[in-house]
Amino acid sequence: MNFKHVAHDLNHVWSFIPGISLSMSDPHTFIQVINGITGDSEYISYDLDEFTWDKKSLYLKIGNSVFTDKYIDLKIKIRIL
Repeated sequence: MNFKHVAHDLNHVWSFIPGISLSMSDPHTFIQVINGITGDSEYISYDLDEFTWDKKSLYLKIGNSVFTDKYIDLKIKIRIL
């Protein structure tokens, strides 16, 4: 699932991709941030225990960030701003 934000003036385009990797060698959850103007991206990794979700509705929580079908509440620090 990709959450995308485009500013009205089209000068800022961001995608936020929450996810989970269950690989045996490095299980973790993550938020990938992509700047749609420059193509720069950042991958923020979290421990599996920082991931929660609701089966009945679109609700994901990774660290302190929340993704729903109504809103995104990001609590991240990134270097690509």
